[in-house]
Amino acid sequence: MKKNKLLKKKSRDYSNDIKNQQIIESAKLYAKLYCSNQELKQLTESANVNWPN
Repeated sequence: MKKNKLLKKKSRDYSNDIKNQQIIESAKLYAKLYCSNQELKQLTESANVNWPN
């Protein structure tokens, strides 16, 4: 029974990782479309500093 709970928890965490990655990719696309290269660089650096590991 404990194994099933652990497996479910892992898959739930994995799906959150996928959602987070999709958010990151969407933000990158938005930035590429609507920001200058300098703004994109600043946003990327800011996101890297502020993004939790």
